[in-house]
Amino acid sequence: MFHQQEAEEFPPSARYLSIILEGARRERLKEEYLRMLEEHPTYSPPEWVLKVRRSRPKLEELPPVTVEELAKHKEDEDSW
Repeated sequence: MFHQQEAEEFPPSARYLSIILEGARRERLKEEYLRMLEEHPTYSPPEWVLKVRRSRPKLEELPPVTVEELAKHKEDEDSW
């Protein structure tokens, strides 16, 4: 017999929820639904995650990568 395990639920990020809310408003969904979205809890990353994010280089600081460079690397390699 197959038993499907329930997945743990996590709240959406504020950014994602704002996108959903924007679409719901654009489609003129019911005010009750909009209120439910507005009051929905959002994910707040723990301090250690914020610290890791701050330690990463900024996108504009990274060198460009060509398709040819990407093609040289195999899927099972851990690093470049």
